Amino acid sequence: MGKLSQAFDPTTRFTELVMYNRSMLEILYFASNSVEVSQRHVDENLVTAGSGPVIGSLKIQSSMDSPTNAWIKIPYQGHCYYIAQEDAPSRDDFLLVQAMYAATIGSVPGASQF
Repeated sequence: MGKLSQAFDPTTRFTELVMYNRSMLEILYFASNSVEVSQRHVDENLVTAGSGPVIGSLKIQSSMDSPTNAWIKIPYQGHCYYIAQEDAPSRDDFLLVQAMYAATIGSVPGASQF
């Protein structure tokens, strides 16, 4: 009897649980698909619009003006990329990605916590 058939047998007793984790690069790729990119940046080939899977409910917005409701924001090429203060699910997902990055990669010299 193979392992797959054993998994469906209610009398089988397992002694281990095997999990396959995503790499940090895959997680960052999924996070990048949650970014609302500026059409001008796409047209100028500064960025590509994400079309793959996303992480949870992470939503990173884009604005030409500095948003007043930003929880965190990053200026880039005349636009601001940000997570809105009132978007609790995105804040939670961002903090989870940040914690996974810190646990996997460690601290980056010169980087500061916000």
